[in-house]
Amino acid sequence: MTTRTGILPKAPLVNAISVVRFAPILKLPEFLPNIQHKLRERFPETFQMKLQVSSNDNPVVTWGFLDSNLSMACTISNDVLLLNSMCYETFPLHAEIFKFCLESLIAEVKFIDVTGIGMRYVDIIEPRDNETLQNYLPDNFIPMSGIYDGVEPEGIASTTYSTNEAFLHVRCWRQTGNPVPDDLADQGMIFDIARQHKLAQNPK
Repeated sequence: MTTRTGILPKAPLVNAISVVRFAPILKLPEFLPNIQHKLRERFPETFQMKLQVSSNDNPVVTWGFLDSNLSMACTISNDVLLLNSMCYETFPLHAEIFKFCLESLIAEVKFIDVTGIGMRYVDIIEPRDNETLQNYLPDNFIPMSGIYDGVEPEGIASTTYSTNEAFLHVRCWRQTGNPVPDDLADQGMIFDIARQHKLAQNPK
């Protein structure tokens, strides 16, 4: 990230996440070998995980495809495709890779009924000693500003900006743990687990 022109070397951006949701494709597992063959040009590492949403549901299988640097992943399940990047440089480059992922999927399934599409930028702001979030963010972006019983509470603050064609939704989490939005936590977890697994296999 420090090589990006005009970007601060300690910029808080940790994840850029593009996502498209679509009506479930129940035959998706049959297409995965060919999809993987197309993706391997940029995502040679693969990982698969079954997530048990509840005891009454069948496991949801998610496939993760990682680049050779383990800094970017395309994850696919039967109703969502997600590109998670820890090495975001510019939007055109990220969009081109996202397009590559989508085209690799559509080339096999032929058609997807899109139910939602968007992009998230995930920043982590960790104040240094003797600093607070107020040093970095306006008060209306800070969940539950203040200290209660000596503790800064966790929470979420949301703000939406819109035009006639699009909207920007800003969510500020004050929390510990995985810096991935809750509604994308499963796919984000796949990337993190796969990345740690591959790093353990090839320690430097």
